[in-house]
Amino acid sequence: MQKDEYIIERLIVGRLAKAAFLGTYKANQKAQAAKIPMVIEKDGKLYQINADGFEHYLRDIEKPNIKLKKLN
Repeated sequence: MQKDEYIIERLIVGRLAKAAFLGTYKANQKAQAAKIPMVIEKDGKLYQINADGFEHYLRDIEKPNIKLKKLN
């Protein structure tokens, strides 16, 4: 029974990840279409990206120190 529970858990996690990715992608597309500037992180730095693609540096940020537990 544990193997079935593990498979179901992995399917749920996969579907949640897919939903989060699609939601983020769709929001990104709508923001670009509306010409709303977006904030992204690259290598510990925050940038604002304008509709024309120009990146404006905002500030450095600290990387989180969170360690996630591995699922068995």
